[in-house]
Amino acid sequence: MAEVKNDKGMDIDTNLYSRQIGTFGMETMGKLIKMRVLISGLRGCGVETAKNLILAGPKKVVLHDDGLVTQGDLGSNFYCSPSHVGTTPRSEASIASLKELNPYVDVSIKSGEIDNAFLANFDVVVFTEGNLSKMLEFNEFCRAQTPAIGFIMSRNFGVSGNVFVDFGEKFRCFDPNGEECKSAIISGITNEETGIVTVHEDKRHGFSDDDHVVFREIEGTTELNGSEPLPIKVLSGFTFSIGDTSKMGQYVRGGIVEQIKVPQYLKFHSLRESLDNPIPEGKDMLDVPDLAKFGRSEQLHLAQYAVMEYQARHGSLPVANNKEHAAECVAIAKEKKETTKLMLEELEEEVINNVALYAECQINPMSAFLGGIVAQEIVKFTGKYSPLRQWIHFDAFETLPQGEVDRTPKGDRYDDQVKIFGCELQKKLGDLKYFLVGAGALGCEFLKNFALMGLACGEGKVVCTDNDNIEISNLNRQFLFRKENVGASKSVTACASARRMNSTFNVEASETRVGPENEHIWNDEFWNGLDGVTNAVDNINARMYVDSRCVWYGKSLLESGTLGTKANVQVVIPHKTQSYGDSQDPPEESIPMCTLHNFPNNIDHTIQWARDVFEGLFTDGPQEVQSYLKSPQEYLQGLKKEGNSNTQR
Repeated sequence: MAEVKNDKGMDIDTNLYSRQIGTFGMETMGKLIKMRVLISGLRGCGVETAKNLILAGPKKVVLHDDGLVTQGDLGSNFYCSPSHVGTTPRSEASIASLKELNPYVDVSIKSGEIDNAFLANFDVVVFTEGNLSKMLEFNEFCRAQTPAIGFIMSRNFGVSGNVFVDFGEKFRCFDPNGEECKSAIISGITNEETGIVTVHEDKRHGFSDDDHVVFREIEGTTELNGSEPLPIKVLSGFTFSIGDTSKMGQYVRGGIVEQIKVPQYLKFHSLRESLDNPIPEGKDMLDVPDLAKFGRSEQLHLAQYAVMEYQARHGSLPVANNKEHAAECVAIAKEKKETTKLMLEELEEEVINNVALYAECQINPMSAFLGGIVAQEIVKFTGKYSPLRQWIHFDAFETLPQGEVDRTPKGDRYDDQVKIFGCELQKKLGDLKYFLVGAGALGCEFLKNFALMGLACGEGKVVCTDNDNIEISNLNRQFLFRKENVGASKSVTACASARRMNSTFNVEASETRVGPENEHIWNDEFWNGLDGVTNAVDNINARMYVDSRCVWYGKSLLESGTLGTKANVQVVIPHKTQSYGDSQDPPEESIPMCTLHNFPNNIDHTIQWARDVFEGLFTDGPQEVQSYLKSPQEYLQGLKKEGNSNTQR
């Protein structure tokens, strides 16, 4: 086991966390492994958050949920089993499996009521269930601490949900995006009150408003060389302004402008204030996660606020598909519309009904989505990446059935899905024949989702193939694997784990590579028998080949991929949408740092890696030493002011 120590002397397992270190950096990992987190509420969203966070490696995670496991929980909490129903609290049902995810994390249970004194033991607290009045009380307490305790609330209401983040009055974000600092060659600088810098026409500068930059090697306007970082305002892809340059020298030629990351101090408002005025300072609208739904976030905020207020008044959420309860939520939303500062011309009652009618249901797809967001927001408490400001509201109302369906619960694990989508859809899911290509990080998540949703749990079948074996570094993000599985087949191990989540899940593992050389196995009969395909592979060639097969046989394809903290999804429907191979991503301007530092895999990567190492050893390092020797106090003050600049890698 390879370990290194962070700046506080704590060990970090570089084998287990290799890719995460490449993405987050050692500074962020050092902060993360000291973090203490409370997660209250372990239905779908809560257990997804816990799973994701424990894999990331904080110091301590405490679970809180005294509610007994219900049949409905089996459709969203993948660590609950039928034997737990009606007998075991969710926290006790989940803890053994959550502990197995990461031996470096102290995972424990809190039973009974939570009070303010208990919250004082944590750096971040997360609530996915609970009465609104308690959330308001806890949030005020967290804000009043020095330093503030990070407060996150997330609520999943059927096919809609939200996340709220409050990191206190003055939160320091030292790296807002995690990207490598950009640089550009200068071709001109004007002399005027609003000096304009023009970069060479061969390449856009890539800067954003309020970025800070420094200059070097300029001839003529030498006052800018080595100056303090200057904020900029972007005028175009090739120009930006830097303030008054009227008294500086006339630009002659040359020069390089380089982005510098300066810490940002962010002010968060309390939950009480944000409920009535959710739009943060400097913005005129809430964030829009789905660009096809402008204005929907404001409507969702009122609808979800009304449902939380209903729960506060009655002690429970509206009963699923109860029109009287939904009507009361509409009335509450109308009251709130008059008291909030949201500028809405009219209230969309359909949105409120869609939230209220299914609010008591938690289904796996929404839980997985929200749990991923919440876990990443916890990581952002380290100061790496910009946190949410302060709400995100999301819905998938377009998935609701049109017309009448049978929403009568059957008393089984799929009841929450049936209450939303009806028995007819559940039957279709159970009978699907599906092909999953890849059993890595995404593949593990898909298998879990398929099992909980009931896909291929009737007459259907899922075939999952992956010719790779499990490595130590996989354990940090491929949650169906354990240390004792290292060296074993990914597909065989993942399918067995998913089957334990739902014994009726009909899944077959294969270790045969999907490619031209195996078309005698993945033949016409196989492809013609499928209802759809999901890609979860990590290379372009495999994606292109699977896409070509789907085009040839007229099969739907769910294409997805991840790179560090970035991800993409493409839904391909035959004869209706573009196929994966029809489009091509623009070339990346720079190589991602996680790839460059840990997994250089082509000649461009290795050349850039060598240049990076050379520059660090023979340019950046000596320059830093010279700067320090010249003026130690000024140098140290500059580090605090400039934050995470290139020379601090």
